[in-house]
Amino acid sequence: MKSVEFLIGEDEKVQVRFRGFKGNKCFLAAKEIYKALKELGVDVNVIKTELTEEYYEKEVARERSVERVRE
Repeated sequence: MKSVEFLIGEDEKVQVRFRGFKGNKCFLAAKEIYKALKELGVDVNVIKTELTEEYYEKEVARERSVERVRE
């Protein structure tokens, strides 16, 4: 299951955690979230990006459909 967590520290810095997103899907979701925040007048300044193990995982369903096209 996909989820996005927003953790707000005492220093008012926000940490965003994406879970359940394979490959670069988290970056696509982040882009949409940051775009929506900007439309609300909230500026997002990304200081650091840490990749999780899920980033390196491939989507199985997508690989299978690509293999079918090649055949």
